[in-house]
Amino acid sequence: MKKRSKGRWLGLLSVASLLQAAGPQEDTVLPFPNAGFEEQAKGWSLCPMSTIVKGKAATGDFSLRTVDTDDGKGGSNARGPKISIDYTGRFEVSGMVLPISGSGLGIYVGAYTAKGKLLTGQSHVMAAPNGPKEQWVPFRGTATAPKGTAYLQLWVHSYSMAKVDAYLDDLEIKFKRDLSMKWAKDLGTIKQRLVERNLGGTDPVDVGSIVKDQQPDGNWADVKYDDRERTYWKAHTHCSRLLTLARAYRRGATDPKLDKQTLGQAVGKGVDYWAKRKPRNPNWWHNVIGVPRIMYRALLLAEPGLTPEQVAKGCKIVAEAKLGMTGQNLVWVAECNIARGCLEGDPAVTGQAFERIADEVRITTKEGIQPDYSFYQHGQQLYSGGYGKGFSHDCPYFAALAAGTTFAFSEEKVDIMVRYLLDGQQWMIRNQVFDYSACGREISRAGGGSSRGLEGACDNAAKLGHPRTAELLVMAERQRKGIGGKTPALVGNRHFWRSEYGVHHRPGYLASVRLASTRLQLSETCNAENMRGEHLSDGINYIYRSGEEYRRIMPVWDWRKLPGITAQHIKRAPRPGGGRGTKTFAGGVSDGQYGLAAMDFARGRLSARKAWFFFDDEYVCLGAGIRCQTEAPVTTSLNQCLLRGDVKVADDRGTRVLPRGEHHLKGLRWVHHDGVAYVLPTPGSLTVRNDAQTGNWKTVSHPLSDKPVTMDVFSAWVDHGQQVADGSYAYVVAPTVSDKGVEDYAKALPVTVLANRADLQAAYHAGLRRAEFVFYKAGACMVPSLGEVRVDQPCALMAVWSGQGLALSAANPE
Repeated sequence: MKKRSKGRWLGLLSVASLLQAAGPQEDTVLPFPNAGFEEQAKGWSLCPMSTIVKGKAATGDFSLRTVDTDDGKGGSNARGPKISIDYTGRFEVSGMVLPISGSGLGIYVGAYTAKGKLLTGQSHVMAAPNGPKEQWVPFRGTATAPKGTAYLQLWVHSYSMAKVDAYLDDLEIKFKRDLSMKWAKDLGTIKQRLVERNLGGTDPVDVGSIVKDQQPDGNWADVKYDDRERTYWKAHTHCSRLLTLARAYRRGATDPKLDKQTLGQAVGKGVDYWAKRKPRNPNWWHNVIGVPRIMYRALLLAEPGLTPEQVAKGCKIVAEAKLGMTGQNLVWVAECNIARGCLEGDPAVTGQAFERIADEVRITTKEGIQPDYSFYQHGQQLYSGGYGKGFSHDCPYFAALAAGTTFAFSEEKVDIMVRYLLDGQQWMIRNQVFDYSACGREISRAGGGSSRGLEGACDNAAKLGHPRTAELLVMAERQRKGIGGKTPALVGNRHFWRSEYGVHHRPGYLASVRLASTRLQLSETCNAENMRGEHLSDGINYIYRSGEEYRRIMPVWDWRKLPGITAQHIKRAPRPGGGRGTKTFAGGVSDGQYGLAAMDFARGRLSARKAWFFFDDEYVCLGAGIRCQTEAPVTTSLNQCLLRGDVKVADDRGTRVLPRGEHHLKGLRWVHHDGVAYVLPTPGSLTVRNDAQTGNWKTVSHPLSDKPVTMDVFSAWVDHGQQVADGSYAYVVAPTVSDKGVEDYAKALPVTVLANRADLQAAYHAGLRRAEFVFYKAGACMVPSLGEVRVDQPCALMAVWSGQGLALSAANPE
């Protein structure tokens, strides 16, 4: 995967007010000394990876050759001569390229002040030599000189992790008059679209009371402007009220006594007060993102009722959102700059912000969209349902906002957005609930885990003319109405190898597994959120049918009995999340319909080999080699979810419905709760608890309430005891078997455990003629009636026998 350039270079440059530009009245080619390299290196600054060569040129005798062998030392660099200009506008950069091999060649245009200061921004005129190999082909792209530009300079740069061999010749930079004027005109289109999209629905807030309670200097007496709470900042209420007033101003208030002048003045006074008081929060996010995102909306909607001085003050607040971040944070600050450019009448600011968003829509191995379409934020950390949810919502929004204008996103960027929604996000959702494993610390928020809003993302993406539009519309419908009726459920299996995370969809359920390894950061604690998240990446295995199984359960959870995990119950409370796993063996394999996940797990003095094998109506959960030489009891949790209806069991006392309480069951064959059957292939002991549990949100997230919360909870776990030397477990989860059918299902279990040892775990489904294996070292496994499977190294492997022969799917979890 190619690495982004580290330079602060201007590729989609900005443009000042073009109506005042003194540029030529027609397209004009700029003087570009030695643009064809016939004077060899004159005027150019070259590094060892870039050379002037003779005998291979588009015209003349000489050309520039770039050869990067991917040594990770920063890529190649070739800087051209300075090209003086004394006007602003948009430019076309063109030339000829002869690709030999590889990709990752970029051409940038830097815009400098007279003092040699590089103006902020980054452009990408050509991402890579994608034309036919060994043939000269033309390339072209656009760039812009913003206000204050004194000269332009071309930069040819191969990415620091790229492998590329290519020639360049006949470079040219041309001022484009019509393009420049169209950009300025399109700014008005963007501004109008922003106003329309931020009107919102009918506001339930009493606008009259907000106006009445506002003090003469613009503040509200009940707002705590000195509040220092890092997450739920009380001073933010001031900005929210400004937006409410601004929406009423633009739409017209329902109260006839509130005329536009009164509402506009109220917004203006509020802007004046905030600009004078300058409330600040110790959490940078509120100052740089939270407040600017609310303020720009209020300014756009109420602008006709504000003085120019008030708009300028507000824009200064919005300008706190400075470009230069990554992932979703970058999208948020760019959003603020799109609006600020509209408010200031400067397409330079707006254009640069659109380009930065488009630039962030890329496949990366750093923060952002990963090659498997999961999402990282705050390092190598799965955040698809947190920051990644906002990213998947906002990027299609801005692509649709820019559609049909000179700010429009390229087909490549649209394709990445669509794939991220369809091949990433939708696989982590059941009905309108985002799998909590993908949400990071946001599960400690009362509203965490909702996927609502992604229907709008699909609607916006569907407007962009992508070949997979029909799939987007199905996803949008599923988001609106849930699964059922004419909306088909998602069916298949995905293992997101970049995030050590697997999901398995069938019409009746979604099951997920999140693993820990040295390659990834575990679910974090930040701003005192997720204070008990120590075990959230330890093989947690959620089971969703309706999606409501875990809603708001977090304050009453036993955090050492999270679904699927094996943990030791030491006396201290679970610690905050963070850090990394301690083992390298973690991962899975998937063929798109079936899959498995496994890991060599260790935390403290506890270690275990854990594996999950996914079929159709069931999946098999195995644990082996469990070791913990301490006095702390060790358990493996089958599930811990909200209690819904009866809990039915079959053990050595027969089949019965359990009364409320905690039950230590022996000779257990199966447990059934809320449509899910848990079957032990070999009868054994299990503890089941179906009773009330009490806690509070503050233990999970310090900014929240310490008021007691009580919920009825179902929990089932294997007790491995103390001083565990070689513990194990085996159970089958069947999420669609009814309480009436579970006995027959258990008697004729369609799956067989082939092995459950520290060196090998395997399961076989006779009806599917499918076997799945986790080899922790080289070895062999016999499959009944089908033969032996042997491997010469550790791996995850699936085998299916059919009339066409044997099909294998394999992966290296290390």
